[in-house]
Amino acid sequence: MSVEHLIPEHPDPFVSTVLFAILALVLILPFRVKKIEENLEPFFLVMGITAVLATNTLAPILTPELVIHALESPIGIVKIGEIPVLGIFQVVLIVGLIIHFYNRQIYSALVSMMKKMGLKAFAFIFVILFGLISSIISVIVCSVILAEIALAMPLDRRKKIEFIV
Repeated sequence: MSVEHLIPEHPDPFVSTVLFAILALVLILPFRVKKIEENLEPFFLVMGITAVLATNTLAPILTPELVIHALESPIGIVKIGEIPVLGIFQVVLIVGLIIHFYNRQIYSALVSMMKKMGLKAFAFIFVILFGLISSIISVIVCSVILAEIALAMPLDRRKKIEFIV
C-alpha cells in the first residue's frame, strides 16, 4: 500500500501536536505509572490506535487493508509459500513458555553468573550482548529476556528500571 500521495506538503498542526503528545506519553508514562509499566502491550496498542486515528484526519489511512495487515503481520514474518510459519507472536510465545517452565534453572544460572562476574560486569556484558543480538532476533524478545534477567538481579526497583532502559 503506497502512502506517498497521502503525505501533505505542509504538516498539520493538530496531527503534529497529537503525535508529539503520544511520543511524550510513550516515553514518560511507563516509568512514572506502575499500572502502565505492568500493562505495556495494551498501552502501546491504545497509543498506536490513537496515532492512526489522529493521522486519519488528514487522509483516510484507517482502511480495512490496514486492519488486515496489522492483524496478519505479527504471525507471518516467515512464510513457506503463502502459509505464515513464524512471526513475532510465535517467537515471543515460545520464549515466554521457556522462561515460564524453566524459570528456576534460568534464575539460578543467572544468580550464579552474577556472583562469579560481579554485578557491574554482569550488567555490562548482558546489555552489550542483547544489544548486539537484538538485530538478529527480535528486539521484543531481547527486551523480555532482559526484563527477566533484571528480575533476578538484587537491585531495587529504580535500579532495575535503569538497567532495563
